[in-house]
Amino acid sequence: LLRMLEQYLGAEAFRVGVSHYLRQHSYSNTETNDLWDAIEHTSGEPARRIMDSWIWQPGYPLVSASLVDGDGAPGLHLSQQRFGFDADVPAGDGPIWAVPVHIRNGGVTTTVLLDARDTADPIPLADPSGPVVVNAGGHGFFRVAYDDTLRSRLDAATLADLSTLERYTLVDDAWSATVAGRLGAAELLDVLDAFADEREHAVWQAVVIALRGLGRLLDDGPALDAFRSRVRALVAPTLDALGEPSDDEPDLSGKLRGLLVGTAGVLGDDVGIQARCREWFDAAAADPTTVHPELTAAATSVVAATGDADMYARMRDRFVHGDTPQEQLRHLYALAEFDDEALVLETCEFAMSDDVKSQNAPFLLRAAIANRNHGRVAWEFVRDQWDRATSRFPSNTIVRMVESVRLLNEPDLVADTDAFFADHPIEQAAKTLEQILERQRVNATLRSRDGSRLGAALTGHGPAG
Repeated sequence: LLRMLEQYLGAEAFRVGVSHYLRQHSYSNTETNDLWDAIEHTSGEPARRIMDSWIWQPGYPLVSASLVDGDGAPGLHLSQQRFGFDADVPAGDGPIWAVPVHIRNGGVTTTVLLDARDTADPIPLADPSGPVVVNAGGHGFFRVAYDDTLRSRLDAATLADLSTLERYTLVDDAWSATVAGRLGAAELLDVLDAFADEREHAVWQAVVIALRGLGRLLDDGPALDAFRSRVRALVAPTLDALGEPSDDEPDLSGKLRGLLVGTAGVLGDDVGIQARCREWFDAAAADPTTVHPELTAAATSVVAATGDADMYARMRDRFVHGDTPQEQLRHLYALAEFDDEALVLETCEFAMSDDVKSQNAPFLLRAAIANRNHGRVAWEFVRDQWDRATSRFPSNTIVRMVESVRLLNEPDLVADTDAFFADHPIEQAAKTLEQILERQRVNATLRSRDGSRLGAALTGHGPAG
Protein backbone atom coordinates (compact mmCIF):
# COMPACT_ATOMS: atom_id res chain seq x y z
CA LEU A 1 0.00 0.00 0.00
CA LEU A 2 2.88 2.37 0.77
CA ARG A 3 4.44 1.59 -2.62
CA MET A 4 1.12 2.30 -4.31
CA LEU A 5 0.81 5.62 -2.49
CA GLU A 6 4.39 6.54 -3.38
CA GLN A 7 3.78 5.77 -7.06
CA TYR A 8 0.64 7.92 -7.02
CA LEU A 9 2.28 10.93 -5.37
CA GLY A 10 5.71 10.56 -6.95
CA ALA A 11 8.86 9.48 -5.12
CA GLU A 12 9.96 13.02 -4.24
CA ALA A 13 6.58 14.15 -2.91
CA PHE A 14 6.31 10.96 -0.85
CA ARG A 15 9.80 11.49 0.61
CA VAL A 16 9.05 15.12 1.47
CA GLY A 17 5.89 14.04 3.29
CA VAL A 18 7.70 11.37 5.30
CA SER A 19 10.45 13.86 6.20
CA HIS A 20 7.83 16.34 7.37
CA TYR A 21 6.24 13.63 9.51
CA LEU A 22 9.58 12.73 11.14
CA ARG A 23 10.44 16.33 11.90
CA GLN A 24 6.99 17.24 13.18
CA HIS A 25 6.84 14.27 15.55
CA SER A 26 10.49 13.89 16.58
CA TYR A 27 10.89 12.65 20.16
CA SER A 28 7.16 12.06 20.51
CA ASN A 29 4.57 9.34 20.02
CA THR A 30 2.36 9.16 16.95
CA GLU A 31 -0.43 7.16 15.42
CA THR A 32 -0.88 6.06 11.84
CA ASN A 33 -3.09 8.97 10.82
CA ASP A 34 -0.27 11.39 11.63
CA LEU A 35 1.77 9.97 8.76
CA TRP A 36 -1.08 10.30 6.27
CA ASP A 37 -1.83 13.84 7.46
CA ALA A 38 1.82 14.86 7.07
CA ILE A 39 1.98 13.48 3.53
CA GLU A 40 -1.32 15.14 2.69
CA HIS A 41 -0.09 18.47 4.10
CA THR A 42 3.00 18.54 1.88
CA SER A 43 1.55 16.94 -1.27
CA GLY A 44 -1.93 18.45 -1.39
CA GLU A 45 -3.33 15.01 -2.25
CA PRO A 46 -5.97 13.19 -0.13
CA ALA A 47 -3.48 10.71 1.34
CA ARG A 48 -5.50 10.04 4.49
CA ARG A 49 -8.71 9.35 2.56
CA ILE A 50 -6.86 7.05 0.17
CA MET A 51 -5.12 5.02 2.87
CA ASP A 52 -8.11 4.83 5.22
CA SER A 53 -10.18 3.31 2.42
CA TRP A 54 -7.68 0.44 2.20
CA ILE A 55 -6.77 -0.04 5.86
CA TRP A 56 -10.25 0.06 7.37
CA GLN A 57 -12.07 -2.04 4.78
CA PRO A 58 -11.72 -5.78 4.19
CA GLY A 59 -10.51 -7.18 0.90
CA TYR A 60 -9.32 -5.29 -2.15
CA PRO A 61 -10.93 -4.14 -5.40
CA LEU A 62 -11.34 -5.47 -8.90
CA VAL A 63 -11.02 -2.63 -11.39
CA SER A 64 -12.85 -3.34 -14.65
CA ALA A 65 -11.73 -1.53 -17.81
CA SER A 66 -13.74 -1.18 -21.01
CA LEU A 67 -13.84 0.96 -24.14
CA VAL A 68 -16.77 3.35 -24.47
CA ASP A 69 -17.74 6.12 -26.84
CA GLY A 70 -16.05 9.33 -25.79
CA ASP A 71 -16.14 12.89 -27.06
CA GLY A 72 -15.40 12.17 -30.70
CA ALA A 73 -13.21 9.10 -29.96
CA PRO A 74 -13.34 5.97 -27.85
CA GLY A 75 -12.41 6.49 -24.22
CA LEU A 76 -11.75 4.28 -21.23
CA HIS A 77 -14.36 3.50 -18.59
CA LEU A 78 -13.30 2.18 -15.18
CA SER A 79 -15.45 0.66 -12.46
CA GLN A 80 -14.66 -1.05 -9.17
CA GLN A 81 -16.11 -3.71 -6.90
CA ARG A 82 -14.68 -5.91 -4.19
CA PHE A 83 -12.79 -8.83 -5.70
CA GLY A 84 -14.00 -12.27 -4.75
CA PHE A 85 -14.24 -15.74 -6.25
CA ASP A 86 -18.03 -15.55 -6.11
CA ALA A 87 -18.86 -14.03 -9.49
CA ASP A 88 -22.57 -13.78 -8.57
CA VAL A 89 -22.03 -10.88 -6.16
CA PRO A 90 -23.78 -7.79 -7.67
CA ALA A 91 -21.26 -5.25 -8.99
CA GLY A 92 -23.01 -2.36 -7.27
CA ASP A 93 -22.68 -3.79 -3.78
CA GLY A 94 -19.82 -3.62 -1.32
CA PRO A 95 -17.18 -1.09 -0.31
CA ILE A 96 -15.60 1.60 -2.45
CA TRP A 97 -11.87 2.33 -2.37
CA ALA A 98 -9.92 5.41 -3.38
CA VAL A 99 -7.89 3.62 -6.05
CA PRO A 100 -4.86 5.27 -7.67
CA VAL A 101 -4.88 3.92 -11.24
CA HIS A 102 -2.03 4.43 -13.71
CA ILE A 103 -3.05 3.95 -17.36
CA ARG A 104 -0.54 3.70 -20.22
CA ASN A 105 -1.61 4.09 -23.83
CA GLY A 106 0.14 5.44 -26.89
CA GLY A 107 3.33 6.13 -24.93
CA VAL A 108 1.46 8.33 -22.44
CA THR A 109 0.78 7.43 -18.79
CA THR A 110 -2.32 8.95 -17.19
CA THR A 111 -3.06 8.78 -13.47
CA VAL A 112 -6.59 8.91 -12.11
CA LEU A 113 -8.01 8.47 -8.62
CA LEU A 114 -10.98 6.13 -8.90
CA ASP A 115 -12.84 6.99 -5.69
CA ALA A 116 -16.38 6.22 -6.89
CA ARG A 117 -18.10 3.11 -8.17
CA ASP A 118 -17.09 4.08 -11.71
CA THR A 119 -15.76 6.99 -13.75
CA ALA A 120 -18.41 9.56 -14.61
CA ASP A 121 -16.81 10.49 -17.94
CA PRO A 122 -14.68 8.46 -20.35
CA ILE A 123 -10.94 8.83 -19.82
CA PRO A 124 -9.34 10.15 -23.04
CA LEU A 125 -6.81 7.89 -24.74
CA ALA A 126 -3.76 9.02 -26.70
CA ASP A 127 -4.17 6.09 -29.09
CA PRO A 128 -7.76 4.80 -28.96
CA SER A 129 -6.97 1.87 -31.27
CA GLY A 130 -3.79 0.82 -29.44
CA PRO A 131 -3.13 -1.36 -26.40
CA VAL A 132 -4.14 -0.02 -22.97
CA VAL A 133 -2.28 -1.06 -19.82
CA VAL A 134 -4.25 -0.51 -16.62
CA ASN A 135 -2.18 -0.60 -13.43
CA ALA A 136 0.87 0.50 -15.40
CA GLY A 137 3.95 -0.22 -13.34
CA GLY A 138 2.12 -3.00 -11.52
CA HIS A 139 2.20 -1.31 -8.11
CA GLY A 140 -1.56 -1.01 -7.54
CA PHE A 141 -2.96 -3.38 -4.93
CA PHE A 142 -5.94 -4.41 -7.03
CA ARG A 143 -6.86 -6.79 -9.83
CA VAL A 144 -7.73 -5.65 -13.35
CA ALA A 145 -10.40 -7.11 -15.63
CA TYR A 146 -10.16 -6.04 -19.29
CA ASP A 147 -13.07 -6.27 -21.69
CA ASP A 148 -12.63 -8.56 -24.71
CA THR A 149 -11.39 -5.79 -27.00
CA LEU A 150 -8.75 -4.47 -24.62
CA ARG A 151 -7.60 -7.96 -23.70
CA SER A 152 -7.15 -8.93 -27.35
CA ARG A 153 -4.75 -6.03 -27.79
CA LEU A 154 -2.37 -7.40 -25.17
CA ASP A 155 -0.69 -9.71 -27.67
CA ALA A 156 2.86 -11.04 -27.76
CA ALA A 157 4.20 -7.86 -29.38
CA THR A 158 2.64 -5.71 -26.66
CA LEU A 159 3.86 -8.00 -23.88
CA ALA A 160 7.44 -7.46 -25.00
CA ASP A 161 7.12 -3.77 -24.08
CA LEU A 162 5.69 -4.40 -20.59
CA SER A 163 7.79 -4.59 -17.44
CA THR A 164 8.30 -7.90 -15.66
CA LEU A 165 5.91 -6.87 -12.88
CA GLU A 166 3.26 -5.80 -15.41
CA ARG A 167 3.46 -9.14 -17.21
CA TYR A 168 3.35 -11.08 -13.94
CA THR A 169 0.32 -9.10 -12.80
CA LEU A 170 -1.43 -9.66 -16.12
CA VAL A 171 -1.10 -13.45 -15.79
CA ASP A 172 -2.00 -13.50 -12.11
CA ASP A 173 -5.10 -11.38 -12.70
CA ALA A 174 -6.19 -13.52 -15.66
CA TRP A 175 -5.92 -16.77 -13.66
CA SER A 176 -7.86 -15.24 -10.75
CA ALA A 177 -10.52 -14.04 -13.21
CA THR A 178 -10.87 -17.60 -14.50
CA VAL A 179 -11.22 -19.04 -11.01
CA ALA A 180 -13.85 -16.39 -10.28
CA GLY A 181 -15.81 -17.18 -13.44
CA ARG A 182 -15.15 -13.86 -15.17
CA LEU A 183 -12.84 -15.27 -17.86
CA GLY A 184 -13.32 -18.63 -19.55
CA ALA A 185 -10.63 -21.29 -19.16
CA ALA A 186 -10.19 -21.53 -22.93
CA GLU A 187 -9.75 -17.76 -23.16
CA LEU A 188 -7.16 -17.93 -20.38
CA LEU A 189 -5.20 -20.52 -22.34
CA ASP A 190 -5.20 -18.14 -25.31
CA VAL A 191 -3.81 -15.41 -23.03
CA LEU A 192 -1.06 -17.75 -21.85
CA ASP A 193 -0.12 -18.68 -25.42
CA ALA A 194 1.13 -15.11 -25.89
CA PHE A 195 3.89 -15.75 -23.33
CA ALA A 196 5.86 -18.22 -25.47
CA ASP A 197 8.73 -15.70 -25.72
CA GLU A 198 8.75 -14.95 -21.98
CA ARG A 199 12.19 -15.15 -20.35
CA GLU A 200 11.58 -14.08 -16.73
CA HIS A 201 11.33 -16.70 -13.98
CA ALA A 202 8.75 -14.75 -11.94
CA VAL A 203 6.36 -14.47 -14.89
CA TRP A 204 6.76 -18.14 -15.73
CA GLN A 205 5.91 -19.03 -12.14
CA ALA A 206 2.55 -17.32 -12.62
CA VAL A 207 2.05 -18.99 -16.02
CA VAL A 208 2.79 -22.45 -14.62
CA ILE A 209 0.38 -21.94 -11.71
CA ALA A 210 -2.34 -21.15 -14.24
CA LEU A 211 -1.42 -24.11 -16.45
CA ARG A 212 -1.52 -26.51 -13.50
CA GLY A 213 -4.92 -25.16 -12.56
CA LEU A 214 -6.23 -25.66 -16.10
CA GLY A 215 -4.84 -29.19 -16.20
CA ARG A 216 -6.93 -30.04 -13.14
CA LEU A 217 -10.10 -29.29 -15.10
CA LEU A 218 -9.60 -32.10 -17.63
CA ASP A 219 -10.07 -35.86 -17.50
CA ASP A 220 -7.70 -38.23 -19.27
CA GLY A 221 -8.48 -38.38 -22.98
CA PRO A 222 -8.20 -36.35 -26.20
CA ALA A 223 -8.76 -33.00 -24.49
CA LEU A 224 -5.95 -33.60 -22.01
CA ASP A 225 -3.71 -34.75 -24.85
CA ALA A 226 -4.46 -31.54 -26.73
CA PHE A 227 -3.78 -29.49 -23.61
CA ARG A 228 -0.43 -31.21 -23.12
CA SER A 229 0.46 -30.37 -26.70
CA ARG A 230 -0.31 -26.71 -26.02
CA VAL A 231 1.89 -26.82 -22.92
CA ARG A 232 4.80 -28.29 -24.88
CA ALA A 233 4.46 -25.65 -27.57
CA LEU A 234 4.32 -22.88 -24.98
CA VAL A 235 7.44 -23.81 -23.02
CA ALA A 236 9.63 -25.06 -25.89
CA PRO A 237 10.89 -21.66 -27.17
CA THR A 238 12.15 -20.56 -23.76
CA LEU A 239 13.69 -23.96 -23.00
CA ASP A 240 15.50 -23.86 -26.33
CA ALA A 241 16.70 -20.33 -25.67
CA LEU A 242 18.04 -21.27 -22.23
CA GLY A 243 20.08 -24.14 -23.62
CA GLU A 244 22.42 -26.08 -21.38
CA PRO A 245 23.48 -24.77 -17.95
CA SER A 246 26.68 -22.71 -17.75
CA ASP A 247 28.84 -21.68 -14.81
CA ASP A 248 28.36 -17.96 -15.40
CA GLU A 249 24.61 -17.84 -15.99
CA PRO A 250 22.34 -15.97 -13.55
CA ASP A 251 20.83 -18.00 -10.74
CA LEU A 252 17.33 -17.28 -12.02
CA SER A 253 18.18 -18.82 -15.40
CA GLY A 254 18.87 -22.11 -13.64
CA LYS A 255 15.65 -21.85 -11.68
CA LEU A 256 13.69 -21.09 -14.86
CA ARG A 257 15.21 -24.05 -16.69
CA GLY A 258 14.28 -26.36 -13.82
CA LEU A 259 10.73 -25.00 -13.69
CA LEU A 260 10.18 -25.45 -17.43
CA VAL A 261 11.76 -28.91 -17.54
CA GLY A 262 9.37 -30.04 -14.81
CA THR A 263 6.44 -28.40 -16.57
CA ALA A 264 7.23 -29.93 -19.95
CA GLY A 265 7.97 -33.36 -18.52
CA VAL A 266 4.92 -33.70 -16.28
CA LEU A 267 2.24 -31.25 -17.41
CA GLY A 268 3.29 -31.42 -21.08
CA ASP A 269 4.07 -35.18 -21.11
CA ASP A 270 7.09 -34.44 -23.32
CA VAL A 271 8.73 -37.82 -23.96
CA GLY A 272 11.99 -36.20 -25.06
CA ILE A 273 12.25 -34.23 -21.84
CA GLN A 274 11.31 -37.34 -19.86
CA ALA A 275 14.19 -39.25 -21.45
CA ARG A 276 16.63 -36.43 -20.61
CA CYS A 277 15.33 -36.39 -17.03
CA ARG A 278 16.10 -40.09 -16.64
CA GLU A 279 19.63 -39.39 -17.84
CA TRP A 280 20.05 -36.50 -15.41
CA PHE A 281 18.58 -38.54 -12.58
CA ASP A 282 21.00 -41.40 -13.17
CA ALA A 283 23.96 -39.03 -13.53
CA ALA A 284 23.08 -37.18 -10.31
CA ALA A 285 22.76 -40.47 -8.45
CA ALA A 286 26.27 -41.43 -9.56
CA ASP A 287 27.82 -37.98 -8.98
CA PRO A 288 25.63 -35.04 -7.87
CA THR A 289 28.24 -32.49 -9.01
CA THR A 290 27.73 -33.43 -12.67
CA VAL A 291 24.13 -32.12 -12.86
CA HIS A 292 22.86 -28.63 -12.09
CA PRO A 293 20.90 -28.73 -8.79
CA GLU A 294 17.77 -27.26 -10.40
CA LEU A 295 17.84 -29.94 -13.10
CA THR A 296 18.35 -32.63 -10.46
CA ALA A 297 15.26 -31.47 -8.59
CA ALA A 298 13.17 -31.21 -11.77
CA ALA A 299 14.37 -34.56 -13.07
CA THR A 300 13.48 -36.26 -9.79
CA SER A 301 9.87 -35.04 -10.06
CA VAL A 302 9.55 -35.97 -13.74
CA VAL A 303 11.08 -39.43 -13.23
CA ALA A 304 8.73 -40.06 -10.30
CA ALA A 305 5.61 -38.86 -12.13
CA THR A 306 6.40 -41.15 -15.08
CA GLY A 307 8.06 -44.01 -13.17
CA ASP A 308 7.13 -47.59 -12.37
CA ALA A 309 7.49 -49.81 -9.30
CA ASP A 310 11.22 -50.33 -9.92
CA MET A 311 11.81 -46.59 -9.98
CA TYR A 312 9.71 -46.26 -6.84
CA ALA A 313 12.04 -48.69 -5.10
CA ARG A 314 15.04 -46.64 -6.25
CA MET A 315 13.46 -43.43 -4.94
CA ARG A 316 12.75 -45.02 -1.59
CA ASP A 317 16.30 -46.35 -1.39
CA ARG A 318 17.72 -42.89 -2.14
CA PHE A 319 15.59 -41.50 0.69
CA VAL A 320 17.03 -44.03 3.11
CA HIS A 321 20.63 -43.81 1.91
CA GLY A 322 20.86 -40.25 0.59
CA ASP A 323 24.11 -38.43 1.34
CA THR A 324 22.46 -35.22 2.57
CA PRO A 325 19.16 -34.33 4.26
CA GLN A 326 18.22 -32.28 1.19
CA GLU A 327 18.70 -35.29 -1.08
CA GLN A 328 16.75 -37.52 1.28
CA LEU A 329 13.77 -35.19 1.45
CA ARG A 330 13.75 -34.66 -2.32
CA HIS A 331 13.37 -38.40 -2.87
CA LEU A 332 10.92 -38.78 0.01
CA TYR A 333 8.45 -36.25 -1.37
CA ALA A 334 8.87 -37.65 -4.88
CA LEU A 335 7.27 -40.87 -3.62
CA ALA A 336 3.92 -39.04 -3.64
CA GLU A 337 4.16 -38.17 -7.35
CA PHE A 338 3.95 -41.63 -8.93
CA ASP A 339 0.97 -42.16 -11.21
CA ASP A 340 -0.03 -45.47 -9.66
CA GLU A 341 -2.76 -45.95 -7.07
CA ALA A 342 -1.02 -48.83 -5.31
CA LEU A 343 2.24 -46.86 -5.03
CA VAL A 344 0.43 -43.79 -3.70
CA LEU A 345 -1.22 -45.93 -1.02
CA GLU A 346 2.17 -47.49 -0.24
CA THR A 347 3.52 -43.96 0.20
CA CYS A 348 0.73 -43.14 2.62
CA GLU A 349 1.45 -46.24 4.67
CA PHE A 350 5.15 -45.38 4.59
CA ALA A 351 4.36 -41.91 5.96
CA MET A 352 2.75 -43.52 8.99
CA SER A 353 5.75 -45.72 9.69
CA ASP A 354 8.66 -45.08 11.99
CA ASP A 355 10.93 -44.73 8.93
CA VAL A 356 9.58 -41.23 8.27
CA LYS A 357 10.08 -38.51 10.86
CA SER A 358 6.84 -37.19 12.31
CA GLN A 359 7.69 -33.63 11.24
CA ASN A 360 8.06 -34.78 7.59
CA ALA A 361 5.24 -37.28 7.33
CA PRO A 362 2.36 -34.73 7.21
CA PHE A 363 3.98 -33.02 4.22
CA LEU A 364 4.42 -36.34 2.43
CA LEU A 365 0.71 -37.01 2.93
CA ARG A 366 -0.10 -33.50 1.72
CA ALA A 367 1.87 -34.22 -1.46
CA ALA A 368 0.02 -37.53 -1.90
CA ILE A 369 -3.37 -35.81 -1.63
CA ALA A 370 -2.15 -33.37 -4.31
CA ASN A 371 -1.45 -36.25 -6.73
CA ARG A 372 -3.43 -35.41 -9.86
CA ASN A 373 -4.89 -38.86 -10.53
CA HIS A 374 -4.75 -40.51 -7.10
CA GLY A 375 -5.34 -37.73 -4.62
CA ARG A 376 -8.72 -39.27 -3.82
CA VAL A 377 -7.24 -42.48 -2.40
CA ALA A 378 -4.65 -40.50 -0.43
CA TRP A 379 -7.38 -38.35 1.11
CA GLU A 380 -9.43 -41.43 1.97
CA PHE A 381 -6.37 -42.91 3.66
CA VAL A 382 -5.81 -39.78 5.75
CA ARG A 383 -9.51 -39.63 6.61
CA ASP A 384 -9.54 -43.23 7.76
CA GLN A 385 -6.29 -42.84 9.70
CA TRP A 386 -7.19 -39.48 11.23
CA ASP A 387 -6.93 -40.41 14.89
CA ARG A 388 -3.63 -42.15 14.30
CA ALA A 389 -2.22 -39.18 12.39
CA THR A 390 -3.37 -36.50 14.80
CA SER A 391 -1.91 -38.38 17.75
CA ARG A 392 1.44 -39.00 16.03
CA PHE A 393 2.15 -35.75 14.20
CA PRO A 394 2.88 -32.28 15.67
CA SER A 395 -0.37 -30.38 16.17
CA ASN A 396 0.77 -27.40 14.10
CA THR A 397 1.29 -29.65 11.04
CA ILE A 398 -2.19 -31.19 10.93
CA VAL A 399 -3.81 -28.40 8.93
CA ARG A 400 -0.76 -28.29 6.66
CA MET A 401 -1.27 -32.01 6.00
CA VAL A 402 -4.73 -31.38 4.54
CA GLU A 403 -3.98 -28.15 2.65
CA SER A 404 -4.08 -29.96 -0.68
CA VAL A 405 -7.69 -31.13 -0.27
CA ARG A 406 -8.48 -27.81 -1.94
CA LEU A 407 -7.34 -29.50 -5.18
CA LEU A 408 -9.93 -32.30 -4.89
CA ASN A 409 -12.46 -30.64 -7.17
CA GLU A 410 -15.11 -33.35 -7.64
CA PRO A 411 -18.50 -32.75 -5.98
CA ASP A 412 -18.57 -35.96 -3.97
CA LEU A 413 -15.16 -35.17 -2.49
CA VAL A 414 -16.30 -31.67 -1.54
CA ALA A 415 -19.25 -33.18 0.30
CA ASP A 416 -17.01 -35.79 1.91
CA THR A 417 -14.45 -33.31 3.27
CA ASP A 418 -17.17 -30.93 4.47
CA ALA A 419 -18.88 -33.71 6.38
CA PHE A 420 -15.64 -35.08 7.80
CA PHE A 421 -14.32 -31.79 9.13
CA ALA A 422 -17.70 -30.90 10.57
CA ASP A 423 -17.14 -33.86 12.88
CA HIS A 424 -13.35 -33.50 13.12
CA PRO A 425 -12.53 -29.80 13.46
CA ILE A 426 -8.92 -28.64 13.70
CA GLU A 427 -9.35 -26.34 16.67
CA GLN A 428 -5.88 -24.79 16.54
CA ALA A 429 -6.33 -23.76 12.86
CA ALA A 430 -10.06 -23.30 12.41
CA LYS A 431 -9.81 -20.26 10.15
CA THR A 432 -7.15 -21.82 7.93
CA LEU A 433 -9.25 -24.96 7.53
CA GLU A 434 -12.26 -22.84 6.65
CA GLN A 435 -10.24 -21.15 3.91
CA ILE A 436 -9.00 -24.49 2.56
CA LEU A 437 -12.53 -25.87 2.30
CA GLU A 438 -13.80 -22.66 0.74
CA ARG A 439 -11.12 -22.85 -1.95
CA GLN A 440 -12.01 -26.49 -2.56
CA ARG A 441 -15.61 -25.46 -3.25
CA VAL A 442 -14.38 -22.68 -5.56
CA ASN A 443 -12.19 -25.15 -7.46
CA ALA A 444 -15.05 -27.62 -7.79
CA THR A 445 -17.28 -24.87 -9.17
CA LEU A 446 -14.56 -23.95 -11.65
CA ARG A 447 -14.27 -27.53 -12.89
CA SER A 448 -18.05 -27.90 -13.17
CA ARG A 449 -18.37 -24.58 -15.00
CA ASP A 450 -15.39 -24.68 -17.34
CA GLY A 451 -14.08 -28.25 -17.59
CA SER A 452 -16.29 -29.46 -20.44
CA ARG A 453 -16.07 -26.13 -22.29
CA LEU A 454 -12.28 -26.16 -22.11
CA GLY A 455 -12.24 -29.75 -23.34
CA ALA A 456 -14.55 -28.89 -26.23
CA ALA A 457 -12.40 -25.92 -27.23
CA LEU A 458 -9.22 -28.01 -27.15
CA THR A 459 -10.66 -30.78 -29.30
CA GLY A 460 -12.59 -28.48 -31.64
CA HIS A 461 -15.91 -30.01 -30.66
CA GLY A 462 -17.57 -26.89 -29.36
CA PRO A 463 -17.27 -23.19 -28.62
CA ALA A 464 -14.43 -21.90 -26.47
CA GLY A 465 -16.58 -19.74 -24.23
